[in-house]
Amino acid sequence: MTSISEWLFGSVAFAPHGYCLLWEPNLIAMHAVSDLVIALAYFTIPIGIIYFLRAKQKLEYGWVFGLFALFIVFCGLTHIVGMVTLWYPAYGIQGVVKVTTAIVSAATAYAIWPIMPQAIALPTPAQLRRVNDELEHRIRDNTRINAELAAARDELEARVRARTADLVRANALIADREARIAETYRRTPVMMASTDVNGVLLDVNDAWVDSMGHAREEVLGRSIYTHLSTESKQFARRRDWSGFMASGALERLPVSFVRRDGSTFECEVSAVLLDDGAAGERRVLVVAVDMTERNRALRELETRARDMMRANESLEQFAYIASHDLQEPLRKIVLYSDMMLEGLQNGREDDVRYASAVIRDGAVRARALVSDLLAYSRAANKAIVPAEIPFDQALADARQVLSTRIEESGATLLVEGPAVVLRGDRLQFGQLLQNLLSNALKYAAPGRLPVITIRTTIDPRRKLTISIEDNGIGFKNEHAQKIFEPFTRLHTRSQYPGTGIGLAICRAVCERHGWRIAATGRPDEGATITVTIARDGYTLSPKAG
Repeated sequence: MTSISEWLFGSVAFAPHGYCLLWEPNLIAMHAVSDLVIALAYFTIPIGIIYFLRAKQKLEYGWVFGLFALFIVFCGLTHIVGMVTLWYPAYGIQGVVKVTTAIVSAATAYAIWPIMPQAIALPTPAQLRRVNDELEHRIRDNTRINAELAAARDELEARVRARTADLVRANALIADREARIAETYRRTPVMMASTDVNGVLLDVNDAWVDSMGHAREEVLGRSIYTHLSTESKQFARRRDWSGFMASGALERLPVSFVRRDGSTFECEVSAVLLDDGAAGERRVLVVAVDMTERNRALRELETRARDMMRANESLEQFAYIASHDLQEPLRKIVLYSDMMLEGLQNGREDDVRYASAVIRDGAVRARALVSDLLAYSRAANKAIVPAEIPFDQALADARQVLSTRIEESGATLLVEGPAVVLRGDRLQFGQLLQNLLSNALKYAAPGRLPVITIRTTIDPRRKLTISIEDNGIGFKNEHAQKIFEPFTRLHTRSQYPGTGIGLAICRAVCERHGWRIAATGRPDEGATITVTIARDGYTLSPKAG
């Protein structure tokens, strides 16, 4: 019983999770508050589900909602127990809660799929509208037939009066129905518009006006295509619309609209081709659903998937380095430790000194490798803290850090191009600049003073390019990709010191920010490293004006 209790509630053999966080107050608070808020949010969702089930007492699949609510409750419990383990090592209970959550999660997932065909079989709005139109048509027919039968039994005057009354009532009903349809059309929360077959806007509802930012009078009579983004306009021009004209229906076409203020948002557009019997013209009813948030969430998921893949690749790199690059200095340390021990035992002082020097060199190299591994890991996996980064200030900071090396080498640094402000992680971008400048200084050509040109350029497509050009020893362009691989060197350590991790860190920083880094070399003439940034990743500095 004692072992089970210790297993469930922890013992002195276990340490609370807070030890892993070194009892850092900020980290403890961040984890604890996050778990508590997530748990409270989880616990409130089942309350809403229970309220929904009570309101829908005859809901056929209410048990599935109940199972889903139970699943959410256990998800919340996992965060509560996770918060507790920060201070108390109840890892057994945490495991039991997670196992129970896994069982409930699997049961919920298993229960959802059998009812999926019934959910898919639910009628679409278009089908409901067609049924409603048929019913209205039948009602009109019945009303007309009843009026004719009544008129047949009455005298001519009675028939005329009855007919007149019927017409008045019919007109009132039609007017009321049209008013209701128009009111429903205007107040529908989804963007709706009516156009002719050429796309000219005949009417728009309130949601369209609110979403686009235009007054209704401003858009009527204009083509709907004028409100599309450039890419969507090109897509619309290339598309063959004959299928839509033949079938009369279009579903979930992805397009982007442009608001009055110039901002864009993504939608899925459906359309129905209607015949206006009275006017003898055909109209198109367009329904647009804003999908911006959903698409942004999908892109974030894709980004996280790429980050996880990159992290896995980094782990593979670390495993390879640990089994190869780190083995060499460690083998030397072990070998010459034995030599030192033997020299001490036999009084050979020269052997002891030599072995001590080799051991120290191996330890320094191993420490450098471990330090560079940590730097590479931080660049590839540490969370980005976005900020506004004035490029001239970041460059000044990098020059200050490298000032001693710049003075000793006699290097000249030239800065050209417009002043810009980048959007990214300030520390990581500073490390990127330092590594690129340090690389240019390291590989200076013998007998030639280094000249390094830092240049910013903006191409016609508004992409920003930052280039670091030097007049050093250069390299063959066949190695342009290889130099960005971790611990890859084109020269021996005796020629140029280092572990070969600097440019790999630069590539990791650029990949985390969505930038592109490339290199070109000219043997014995120099090399150029370029970083390309999309137009949404920077702004022109006020100094540029």
